[in-house]
Order: sequence, then structure tokens, then C-alpha cells
Amino acid sequence: MSNQPVFTECEILVGDVVVRMIIVLCWLVLLGGCTTQPKWEGDLLGITELQQDEFSPLPQSLPPTIGLERPPETIYRIGPLDELVVTVWGREDLGSQIREDTEGERRVSLVQEDGTLQLPFIQPFKVSGMTVEDAQEIITSSYAKIVKKPQVEVRAVGFFSKPVYLEGAMRQPGIVYLSPDVRTLADVIAEAGGLQPEAAADYGILVRQNKRVRLLYLNSDGSSGPATNIRMQAGDWVQFPFESERVVYIFGEVGLQRKLPIPTHGIALIEAIADVNGYDRVSANLNQIFLLRQSPQGSRIYRITMAELLETPDTELQPGDRLMIPPTGLANWDRTWRQLLPFASIGDTGSNIYRTVTVDN
Repeated sequence: MSNQPVFTECEILVGDVVVRMIIVLCWLVLLGGCTTQPKWEGDLLGITELQQDEFSPLPQSLPPTIGLERPPETIYRIGPLDELVVTVWGREDLGSQIREDTEGERRVSLVQEDGTLQLPFIQPFKVSGMTVEDAQEIITSSYAKIVKKPQVEVRAVGFFSKPVYLEGAMRQPGIVYLSPDVRTLADVIAEAGGLQPEAAADYGILVRQNKRVRLLYLNSDGSSGPATNIRMQAGDWVQFPFESERVVYIFGEVGLQRKLPIPTHGIALIEAIADVNGYDRVSANLNQIFLLRQSPQGSRIYRITMAELLETPDTELQPGDRLMIPPTGLANWDRTWRQLLPFASIGDTGSNIYRTVTVDN
């Protein structure tokens, strides 16, 4: 007589139900981990803990440089960290006392970070914002209290108070300081060694006080563009991309995810979406369109709806922009369910095996 257990029909039915319940529980666990609406602003765009109210308003097209092509100011105004040479003829104990170097004879005075100047026998006074002539007049009147008719000469010899930041396709990117001889965009680029041959000279960007302006430095025929004589200001940020970098990236629920070159005339956001065969009418979430843009202050994320975009179709993209159109929640559920369908067939197979084994026994 066989010692193998004999299963009743009721026991077989219970075992079948248990197997199916286990399969369903596995599905629920997978659904709980896979169908949560992704945090597009964090997971895909690389910025975590970004709250909804922290999105920046979408910027409009880069304004032209009209109004910036004013003649450069010829008068230089002293600023912090500039170096002055103050000479009082016949009195070496007055005026500048710090030797510029160990071998040289020239003595200099450094304007302090608070904009003040310190000289022997007179109280420190603020020179920041003054012209050299203004500073000379004040120093002369101060020394006139201890010297009869002092002969004072003031010259600015070091210029470190007005930085302009250069990035991109420059021969020597970095910081250039404005001075009486370096005032315009052309002067600044010349100080940086000029643009490299691969530079997109017709698509530079100037950032000034959080406002962006497009720079047409050279025309298509190589002649000087309207941005050449822009008067620069302290704190300006100038960037010229390489021609190979003059692209935008579009991905997500669009007809064709791709790297899109920017034409000479520029490209608007709505035009870029059209160039990739539009958006998917079934799966695209038109209420959550994201744009990631690099700036001197770091990465910024802009969010806009398609309805808002249609109201502002001239929003211009910039080199390196990344545009993302995510899927809707329903599209996520549909895709998750499609991924789980193979598990359903596995579950049926397991149930059939269980039935076969129990019946045979």
C-alpha cells in the first residue's frame, strides 16, 4: 500500500486559491512600487526635494541688444581692490608706501574691500566710485593741512574691481577686469585671446542682473555684429557656445526623441516640439512640460503647460536646454500593467503545475 498522501478535491481547490492569492499579492507589491507617479522634477532632472512652488516662470525670448550699444564711458571710476599710485613730490614719507615688488621702485596703495584708501598722516576715506581726479583733489586738500602747497599725483595702475566672467569658446576663458582700455564686448573678448574658430559667434549670451540678452557678435559674413560695441558692466557673464554645442535635447512623449541643432535665427520652444514630430496625443502630459536650463547660478527648472505655451509661442530655447514632456498617470499605469502581464502567465503556469502534481498524487 502506498504511503503517498491522498488529496481530496477540497484540498486541491484550497491549494489553488492559495497560489493565486500569493500571485495577486506579488502583483500588488509590484504595483505599489512601480506605479507611483514619478517625481520628474527630481528623478529625471537631477534636482531632489524640489517643491512645486520652486519652479521658475518660463523665460521669454532673448531680447535684442538695442539700448546696450551706447558709447563706452571713458571715465574710469575707482573700485575695491584697485591699485593706485599716490605720489607727493618732495615727500617720500607721504603717499603710497607699499612697494609693488621687491626690485621695483614704484609704490602702490590698495583700495580696501570696503572702498576706502589708507595713506600716511590722513584719515582713511572712501574712494570707491570716484574718478582719479576726484581722489587726487581730496588727497591734496588733506595733505595741505600738514604740507604747504603739496604737489600730489594720483594714477590708477591696477584694475581688479570690475570683473567680467567669460565662458565657452574663448581662447582663454575666465575673468577679465574692466579698465580705461577694456570697456566694450570687443575689448573683453580681445583680452581673452579672441573667440576660437569653432565658436558660434552669432549666438552668444550676456547675463546681466539676472537678465539674458542674445549677442550677435559676428554676422554670417564675418563682419562685426551689433553686439561688438556693447558697454560692459562689472559682474557681466558672457558665454559663446561651440558650434557643436549649439543644440537642444528633447525627450519624453514626443514623436522623435533627439538632439536638435539650433539654426542661425534661433529656435522657439513650440517650433522645437514641431521639429520632433510633435507630442504623443495619447500619452503626453501636457500639463507638465519641463525645461532644464544651465545658468551662472546653476541649473534651473521651468514648468509650463501646453495651453500656456500656445499663448507665448516665442519662448526661445538656448544651447544646452533640455526639454521633457512626461507621460500621464494613465500612461504610466498602462505601461506598468503591460510589464506585469508576463507574471500573469507565470502564475497560470504555476497553478496548472500545482493542479497536476496534486491530482497525480
